[in-house]
Formats: sequence, C-alpha cells, structure tokens
Amino acid sequence: MNDDDFNKRFNGMVFNTSWTQPYNISMNPVYQQPTVQEEMQRIETIDSWVEAMSYYPDAENLIKGIMQEK
Repeated sequence: MNDDDFNKRFNGMVFNTSWTQPYNISMNPVYQQPTVQEEMQRIETIDSWVEAMSYYPDAENLIKGIMQEK
C-alpha cells in the first residue's frame, strides 16, 4: 500500500452508493411521446400567446445589439 490509502484519507469512514436502472422507461411521462393532437394543441396555445403580444422584448434586444455593433 502507498501513503495515499483511501481509508487513511477519510479516517476509516465508509461511503456506499447505489443506482438502479429503470426497467421500463415508458412508464415515466418524461419519455412518453405526445400524440399529434396534444402537440397541435401546444402549438396553437403558443401561437395565441405570440399573437397576443404587443411587442417582442427578446427580438428588440437582439436587433438593438446588432445595430450598435455597426
């Protein structure tokens, strides 16, 4: 053994870890694919939000930054 023994560095403390692979990731809603109808509803909702906006601060900031560089 060398002088840099793990047990000596941590005064004999024991560290245990474990991890289990999920058997069926399709049970997790994060991995489930939305249906076409659900995706279309999301797109329509986002479109209505954009239509309701009177100004676009992110786009204005990008354009302002580009114009200042010239």
